[in-house]
Amino acid sequence: MQARSKILSIVLLGFLLSAFGFAEINAQEPSFDGKTIRIVVGFSAGGGFDAYARAIARHLGKHIPGKPTVIVDNMPGAGSLIAANFTYNQAKPDGLTIGHFIGGVVVGQLLGNPGAQFDSQKFEWIGAPSKLEAGDVRVVIQAVPKHQPDLTKVAVAVELAKSEEAKQLIQVGIHDQSAILRPFAMPPSTPKDIVRTMRQGFQETMKDPQFRAEMKQANLSIDPLDAAEIEKVVASMAKLDPALAAKLRDILGIKK
Repeated sequence: MQARSKILSIVLLGFLLSAFGFAEINAQEPSFDGKTIRIVVGFSAGGGFDAYARAIARHLGKHIPGKPTVIVDNMPGAGSLIAANFTYNQAKPDGLTIGHFIGGVVVGQLLGNPGAQFDSQKFEWIGAPSKLEAGDVRVVIQAVPKHQPDLTKVAVAVELAKSEEAKQLIQVGIHDQSAILRPFAMPPSTPKDIVRTMRQGFQETMKDPQFRAEMKQANLSIDPLDAAEIEKVVASMAKLDPALAAKLRDILGIKK
């Protein structure tokens, strides 16, 4: 009798664990079936930010559970600061609004720009497609952390810096800002399961052969950053020494 009771207990425990595990999986994959996700772009239609957002919108839905419709809504103004403020303060944290604005507004906020009504470290970052402009140009200096393979004889800006202070200013003012040039973000307090789903969908979109073929045809380069990389850059900028931050504010013309 005891053996039978023990077997029943084990079977019941296994059933409960299986049910719990199934519920956990479902909880981690929210469905967007029948819903519409809006990408709020901080610049007018027709520009580079708009082009990237619309290309991503055409493919992102395939990689989100429920295959939602994804649309683009342009909200230009103040160098995309209006869109950043909207995403942070007014958009509902339900996963249906994604902001796309220039990384310079993040730098501005961290340096004390009063127009930036958000905390950059509290955005739920989704990812960013880095971009190199195509065209016939003569490169005289590289504003990147290290030499590009095809530009080995062209000086890198940080190598010309004559002090550690100058190197730090170049790192934050040029390299870090360039790294997060085109970030996509959701409002703070967005549920973590939705954030995970959106981040995964974004990264899968960046790898999507159809998406990459479309970007190649449009002559738009892709070198994506994931959310963790963006968070790392933002956290690093937030730790900038106050004296250096003041100098960078002067250089960039930001008034507190």
